[in-house]
Amino acid sequence: MRREEARDLLAEVREGETRARRTLDPFLGGLLLIWGTVYLAGYGLVTLRSPLAGPAWAALSVAGFLLSYGLGFRVAGHLRTPSGRALGALWAGFGLAFLALVLAGDRLADGAFSLAVNLLVGLALWQSGVLLARPPATAAGAALMLANALLFAYLPGIYAPALAGAGLLAAGAGLWMVRRGLR
Repeated sequence: MRREEARDLLAEVREGETRARRTLDPFLGGLLLIWGTVYLAGYGLVTLRSPLAGPAWAALSVAGFLLSYGLGFRVAGHLRTPSGRALGALWAGFGLAFLALVLAGDRLADGAFSLAVNLLVGLALWQSGVLLARPPATAAGAALMLANALLFAYLPGIYAPALAGAGLLAAGAGLWMVRRGLR
């Protein structure tokens, strides 16, 4: 009987871990929603060659960072585990790296600031997926980094419209994840 009880307890622990990971979908969905919206608006304005694109990007980047940082740090505070502490450290590092980019922004070559922010966001999403054992978030972060690098290097003419479209898809996926997780 002891062996059966141990097996049952282990199954309950695994089920609890799975449920806990699924409750993090609203967090990861929130990140996709935030940055998808930032990309859609920012790259949409760049695509339309709006004179508001530069100032809008500055405001959108800061707003995206603050919302992401607040969301990530808040979720990390609720996780009293090594993964939660690591998530908090990740978001603190994200904040420092973003601040460094903002301070260096004027000295970066044309488009380099945008690429650097996008790579940083992809890395934060990828690492969050790794820490929270959410392979879709890890894959989304890797895809974001790879797509940015390839588009920036080889297809600069479609960089902005492609990322505006990716923003629309990410925002939709994020909204779906948030709604599913809140049910």
